[in-house]
Amino acid sequence: MGRAAGAQLLGALSQDCPKQLGARARPAVINCRSACQAVARGVVNWRGGSKAATPGRPGAGLREGDAPFTSSLSCSAVVVDMLHHLDPQPGDQVLEVGTGTGYSAALLTCRVGADNLVTVEIDAGLATSARTNLAKLGMTPQVLVGDGEQGWPSGAPYDRIMSTAAVREVPTAWVEQLRPGGVLLTPLDTPFGCDGLLLLTADGHGAADGHLINGVSFMKVRGQRDRRSFRELGWPLWEDYRVRVGPVGQRIRTVP
Repeated sequence: MGRAAGAQLLGALSQDCPKQLGARARPAVINCRSACQAVARGVVNWRGGSKAATPGRPGAGLREGDAPFTSSLSCSAVVVDMLHHLDPQPGDQVLEVGTGTGYSAALLTCRVGADNLVTVEIDAGLATSARTNLAKLGMTPQVLVGDGEQGWPSGAPYDRIMSTAAVREVPTAWVEQLRPGGVLLTPLDTPFGCDGLLLLTADGHGAADGHLINGVSFMKVRGQRDRRSFRELGWPLWEDYRVRVGPVGQRIRTVP
C-alpha cells in the first residue's frame, strides 16, 4: 500500500483523532482496504465516542469523567502505531492481551489470519461482545476469557505478544511464552507521568531485552492497579539522573 493510499485508509479508520495521524500512523500492517473499513464500521460506533465498560455494563458508552472505568478503546491512530511496531507477519502466531471491543483483534486477523490469533479478555461480558463483533465481520479468532497476565500457555510459543493494557511490571509468563526472537509490545508504567511503549525481543533463554519507543497513556491491567515503588520496579529515580551542560550542549545520563 502506498503512503497516500495508506493515509486515506487511516483517515477513514480514525475519524475521532485525525490530528494524531501523519508520520506516526504507519499502515505497514494493514493491507486490505475493504476489510479494515469494515472493521471500523462493525466494531466501533465512532459517532458515539470512545467506549468503555463497567462491571455490570459491558460495552456501555461512557465518556471521560464518568466512573468507574474498567476498560477503554484506544484512539485508532495509537492502535495502528502499536501494530506498526509489533510488525506481525502473515502466518505469525500472535497473542493479544486485552480484547476489549475486538478492534485490534480484527486488524490483527486481517494480517495474520484467524487461526493464528489468540486474544484473551479478563471480562467475560466484554469477551462475548468482542466475539459477536468479530463474527459480524466474518472473523473467528480464538477469543478467550482469562487473566491476560498469565498469557495463554496452550497457544505458545508466540511470534508476537501485544498487550492493550499497561503494566507496572512485565509478567514473566509473557516472556516465557515467546519463541526465540519473538517480539513483545506493551505499555509500561513510568515515573514520567505517562506510560512508555515498550518493545522487547526474546533471547531464547527465558529473558527479553529492548527499549521504550514513545510516551502513551493506557489503563493498567486489573492485577496491577495498586501503586508500587518505582525503585522496587527497577527504575532510576530523579537523583539517579546526572545532567551536564557545557559548550557542546546538554547531556543527560543515569548513574550505574
